[in-house]
Amino acid sequence: MKLRMIMIILFAGLFALAPIGSLFALDAPHNASEGIACGSCHVPHNSMGGNLTNQVVNPAICKSCHNIAGTAARWAFQDSDQATPGVSGRSHKWSGLMPGISNPSNQYGLRATANLANSAMKTRLSSSGNVVVCSVCHDEHSELKAPFDPFTVASRSGDAGTATGGSTTTIVDTSKAWTTNQWVNAFVKITDGPNPATNSNIGIEVRVVSNTANTLTVVSSGFPAAIQANDVYYLTSGRHFMRSTNSANEMCKDCHYYRVQTDVTVYTGEMLSHPVGLTMASAKNPARFFNLPLEPEWAGFAPQAGARGELNGGADVNLSNNLVLGLSGEIQCLTCHGVHYTDSDSWTLDMWW
Repeated sequence: MKLRMIMIILFAGLFALAPIGSLFALDAPHNASEGIACGSCHVPHNSMGGNLTNQVVNPAICKSCHNIAGTAARWAFQDSDQATPGVSGRSHKWSGLMPGISNPSNQYGLRATANLANSAMKTRLSSSGNVVVCSVCHDEHSELKAPFDPFTVASRSGDAGTATGGSTTTIVDTSKAWTTNQWVNAFVKITDGPNPATNSNIGIEVRVVSNTANTLTVVSSGFPAAIQANDVYYLTSGRHFMRSTNSANEMCKDCHYYRVQTDVTVYTGEMLSHPVGLTMASAKNPARFFNLPLEPEWAGFAPQAGARGELNGGADVNLSNNLVLGLSGEIQCLTCHGVHYTDSDSWTLDMWW
């Protein structure tokens, strides 16, 4: 009996000592190919944070890389970036406090954490003292949830194909005619393949450091096994790490609940928000909207065109000021608003950047 108990304890200990990376999928760039291991953020014993992290405050962990001198300098954040809407800043707050009671008179249309529908966000808010820290909206381990972002649509910034050959650091696809280095700093993932020797590559994401017309070269850590003919890959340059799907702005609307109630007047007796979820030129009232968003006046008000309305359809070559509609052509929160890297001045022209 004693021997049996000892074996059970040892077996349980194997799981307790298992590295965090074996429990969570780590998608690029939060992975070993970028030099970011579990220990970059986590401490297995005597940690400062409540979730075995090396910083007490969640945003401090993120900003240890996401700063102007850090490894994620291209996506840097500093405290002064937090927005005071209409005044200053360029980012959603990561130190904002959710209200204690749901009330339509809340300045930003927020409702209390207890009333949220999204259980994942609710759990994170509860553990952070109702402060909207980075990990309330972002899951740093997984890039699987769909964002509301036109720049991740495959026709715009992604590409897929079947390799005709390669190595541990290259993918060759002779059917392609890419522009030289168009995929620098994009990420490539092996999604399928018939080769038993390369099955270990499936699901692995690595960063592209250069490309020719038909060959991708990735970081030196590369793939576990050499790429072979008929291995299937996918390229994308968008990284969001959303905690939940936000393709219809579900996360925005869950917190900013009172900004979405388009058929309900609030405490002043007036509508305090632009309608959300209405389709352009809908049958409900086709006279209210033009059937497509228009380019700015200097582009002759030409209609925008393309998937989700994000492609440039007129003479204006600036894609960043185009309005983005939902999958069914509806107006969503992020049609007009950005979450990060957008001027909080209400006169801004750079809603997407």
